[in-house]
Order: sequence, then structure tokens, then C-alpha cells
Amino acid sequence: MDTTSRHYLPVTVVAVGSLTVVTSEMAPVGLLPQMAAGLHVNTGTAGLAMTAPGLVAAATALLFALRGGRADRRTLLLASSGTLAVANLAAALAPAFPVLLAARLLTGLAIGVFWSVAAGLGPRLVPAPAVGRATTLILGGVQVANVAGVPATALIGRAAGWRAAFLVLAVAALAIGAAIALLVPRLPAPSAADSTRIGAVLGGPAGRAVRWALAAQFLAVLGHFAAYTYVTPALRDLAGVAAGTVGVLLALYGAAGLIGNFVGVPLVSRSGRSWTTGALVLVTALAPLTLPLLAHGTGSGTAMLLLWGLGYGAAPALLLLDIFRAAPQATETAGALGTFAFNLAIALGAAAGGAVVDAASVPVTLVAGGAVLIVAALLSVRARALAGRRAPETVIARQEPEKEPVTGSRQPA
Repeated sequence: MDTTSRHYLPVTVVAVGSLTVVTSEMAPVGLLPQMAAGLHVNTGTAGLAMTAPGLVAAATALLFALRGGRADRRTLLLASSGTLAVANLAAALAPAFPVLLAARLLTGLAIGVFWSVAAGLGPRLVPAPAVGRATTLILGGVQVANVAGVPATALIGRAAGWRAAFLVLAVAALAIGAAIALLVPRLPAPSAADSTRIGAVLGGPAGRAVRWALAAQFLAVLGHFAAYTYVTPALRDLAGVAAGTVGVLLALYGAAGLIGNFVGVPLVSRSGRSWTTGALVLVTALAPLTLPLLAHGTGSGTAMLLLWGLGYGAAPALLLLDIFRAAPQATETAGALGTFAFNLAIALGAAAGGAVVDAASVPVTLVAGGAVLIVAALLSVRARALAGRRAPETVIARQEPEKEPVTGSRQPA
């Protein structure tokens, strides 16, 4: 096996792990009515199965950033896979909604641990020049989950029931755990050079770029989910898209997201210009801002949605790379903070969007989400300017965490 394959095989395993984790998190999206009927609760109550894991994942990531500990990071990935398998099995067997909710809280714990480790693994698994590509691949699992994973669980749910979907996810989590044990190298806890905790990462003049980058990520995700949560009624009621066509358009949105992630991120991340990430976030903002005004049919609605998918498909990876760029000596802590901000923003974004819909309307929610994305774009430009104009691999190459490389010998990262 050549050097490139040895590096990218564990990256691929972690990427498939991210696909499994995100599919498990988002599975209720396609199963909610069945779950509500089967557990004898209303749909609103069943929706807690979606919001609860995000809040627990955010809290877990924050705790990890505070007390990361000395555990081998591969061991933590194995623990998260095992926990996810147990959580999905418990969800499949849940006799009542409180048991299901407990299982989903356990899912949140697994999500928080997995992403706190996985988000910052690129610099530890591949050479410095390939960090951007590795991070893109790992985060690509999120996009694949939206395009294929969640629809697949919905299909299983319709064919064999929602419990069968969670059983399949439990088996998938076990398979990922086995792949991690066999194909991912040992990843000892970072040495003192990279074990910087939150206070040092966020504090002082050097922490300004980190704070701006985290704020940009938080607001970008918040604005996106505040608007995107209500994209179905927007397409149906504003653009006049037929109900049967909405699912097709959402699949096209996911496909555009894949293009944004796997094509847009490598192109933009190689640029040293401070405005590039902000420009992609701004592209994301254009869709919810203009959809209420310009989408007056299936064609224009499709165009807006494709633009949205292309922009947001690239934004999460680029925003995370900006956080790494701002904290090159503490990528694991920075990644855990990014995981905290990301999951908190998902939960708060959906809730904020719902509050605006109740108080005003769907078009107002879309415009509000787009406005928040514009602020995020400006913050991103500021963060890049503070961190410097170097490409991410340039600054990440300066870190010196203790690790065991794929070849099995001990050497500096």
C-alpha cells in the first residue's frame, strides 16, 4: 500500500463514521410521524428526539474542550461508536417515549465525543499539505448523510417500520467501530504543546482570531438552520412547488452540497485571501434572502435551492479550517470548541426560526436567517484577517502534537 493510501484509509474510515453519526442524529427527520404514532405522542413531542441530541452533543463537546483528558483518541472514537450502537439499539427497542428520549440523549453523548475528536483529526492523520482535503473528506460524511443516509432510513422506515431503521443504524455503528479498531492508528492524547485549554486558546490577543472565527461559525450555522428548517413550506407556499416535487428539490439541494463540499472547499482553502470563506457564506445568504422575492415557480425555486446547497455545502468545512488557522497549536481544543458552537447553533437556530415563524411568517424567517448569515460572512473576513493570509496547511504544520502515525512508528506530527 502506497503512502497516500496509508494516510487516507483512516481518514476514509472516520468520514464513513461521520456519515453514520449524522445519519443517526438526523434519522427522525424522515421517521417522525411513524415514531409519534408508534409511541403514542404528538409530533411536537416526538420532535424532542431531534433537538435533545444536539444540546447534549454541544454540552459534551464543551466538557471535552475543558477536560479532554489523556485517553487515546482512537479509544474515544471506539467508545463513541459503541455508545452510538447501544443508543440506536435502545431507540429501536424503546417501549415508550421516555425510553426513546433517553436513548436519544445517549446519541447526543456519542455525537459530542465523536466530533470533538474527529473534527481536528486531519492534521494528525495526513501530511500538512493534505489537511484541507482530509478535513473536507471527514466533513463530507455530513453531506452524504443528508443526501443518502437520511433518505435511506426513511425508506427503511416505510418498508419495515421505524424500529428497523434504528436497528440498521445500530449495526452500522458496530461496523464502524470494527473498522476504527482495525484501520485507524493509535492516536495518543496531544502532548503539552497541543493540550492548550480553553482559556489559553480564547484569551489574549492571540485568541481574538479564534473568537471571531467561532462567532462566524456559530452565526452561519444559526442563520442557516433558522431558515432551512422552513424551506419546505417556503418552496410550497412561496414558490408554488408541488408537494411531490419538494423531495426531489431537496435531493438536488443535497447534491449541490456535495459539489460545494468536495469541489468548492479545496478550491477556496488553497487561497490565501481573507475574504474567500466570507464570500461562500455570503453566497449561502443570498438564497434565503431572495427566495421570498424572486422564487415564483419551480424553476426559480430550484435555482435558489441549488445556490443555497452550493454555498452551505462548502461553508462548514471552510469555517472549521478558519478556526484551525486561528489556533494552529491547539487544533483539538479548537475543534472541540467548534463542535460545541456548531451543535448549539443547530438547536438554537431551529428554535429561533420557529419563534420567528410563530411571531411573523416564513418569509420573515428566511430573511432573518439570511441577515444573520451576512453578519457571519463579515465576521469570517475579520477572523481570516486576524489569523493571517496563510493557507491552513501552512499554519497547521507548525503544531507539534504527540502522535503515532499510520506506519506505527513514533514521530512528531
